[in-house]
Amino acid sequence: MLIRLKTVSISDIDGRPIPVSKIQEVTVLNLAGIAVYTQKLPISSNVVAVRNLARGIYFVRVKLTTGIQSTHTLILTQ
Repeated sequence: MLIRLKTVSISDIDGRPIPVSKIQEVTVLNLAGIAVYTQKLPISSNVVAVRNLARGIYFVRVKLTTGIQSTHTLILTQ
């Protein structure tokens, strides 16, 4: 399974989408808050592979090059 970063909805204060090129790091955390995957960006593609993660609920923390962070919920069902 892959997460396509271009589908992560992060907007600036004016509501404009922030491009993937502004993403510095993506971290996937389990429910205990332990990082189970970290990817420093930019990378050659805009995907994060999560196929090795078990089914369940995770949090995806996205850190931008500006230092702004946002957290998103990820539910893996397969």
